[in-house]
Amino acid sequence: MSAVPDDIAADFIVEAQEILDRLGEQLVSLEQAPEDADQLNAVFRGFHTLKGGAGFLAIHAMVELCHAAEETLGMARSGQAVLQAAHFDAAQQSLDYLQAMLDALSAGEEPAHAPASLIAMFDTKEPGPGTRDRGPG
Repeated sequence: MSAVPDDIAADFIVEAQEILDRLGEQLVSLEQAPEDADQLNAVFRGFHTLKGGAGFLAIHAMVELCHAAEETLGMARSGQAVLQAAHFDAAQQSLDYLQAMLDALSAGEEPAHAPASLIAMFDTKEPGPGTRDRGPG
């Protein structure tokens, strides 16, 4: 993280935690009603806001993960992609990694990057491995 005053970093952590809490609920709602444009926009905005704050603080691991989610959600918003079960799985797993990143920041540690396999799950061309779309096997 860059040399940002502690109070700004602390404010970001509090705000990011609130966003993560909302995103968890919003993702469940969106998965139940993927045609709900308002819910899709809300989830997109959550990841976008996290990415912006993380970018300001130079938290590259968080920026990378939020960008992957935001890009896929943006394509869904514009009709260029249809969200698949793999994308919802990736988004839910991302919340766990983002929480771990916030926990690291709270402890004064540099957050670890999410695995490349998780980032790849946001690919809109094909669902990635480990998704509910896969058959037994």
